[in-house]
Amino acid sequence: TAAVVACAGIVSAQVYSDNIVGYNTVVKPANGDLNMVGVSLTTTSQTLNELFPSDQFEGDLFNAGNSDQVIVWNPGTQAYGTYVYYDVSGYYGPGYESYDGWQEIGQFGSANYANPVLPAGTAFWFRGSGGTAGDLLALGEVDQAASASSSIVVGLQQVANPFASDNTIGALFGDSPSGDLFNAGNSDQIIVWNEATQAYATYVYYDVSGYYGPGYES
Repeated sequence: TAAVVACAGIVSAQVYSDNIVGYNTVVKPANGDLNMVGVSLTTTSQTLNELFPSDQFEGDLFNAGNSDQVIVWNPGTQAYGTYVYYDVSGYYGPGYESYDGWQEIGQFGSANYANPVLPAGTAFWFRGSGGTAGDLLALGEVDQAASASSSIVVGLQQVANPFASDNTIGALFGDSPSGDLFNAGNSDQIIVWNEATQAYATYVYYDVSGYYGPGYES
């Protein structure tokens, strides 16, 4: 059975580091547009609040649809969880920043806040609510390991470039995908989101050696 992998940060994220401490930036979309954000940095807790400083987000006090949203895919349940930025200080003014934070969409406006874990090598959707696009900043440490691995499930999941440098799909995945010679639907697929066009590009693994045998890997 084929796996379908939605990828973020394969070649587009900018990462800056003087040593193992670094930050990266991706486009923070506006007007309800989406971007898929890859998590390549590590922190102590690996949570949304620790990776992404809260002062860069916008929200609403009454309408979740007017707030920035973080949408996380759960590969186990094959379903999304949506977190909405609850912006109290934007309505009441400075001094209420301690009440700002992320809430599950079903808990929006309540006293219940959320801080989901975002493991390195995963990705999530970010939906921007503001009228002007900008940069979305992540802070953390750069993984110095020479290799990284992620468990790939049957179905859909979101993954990210786990390294601090730009990479091609071939360099990242090597010969680990599986595929078919005749039917794209039976092959592993990598689906890359283009924030500028708000559209996907889909890449399918063409597996010649799986049909003809060793010697055809090239």
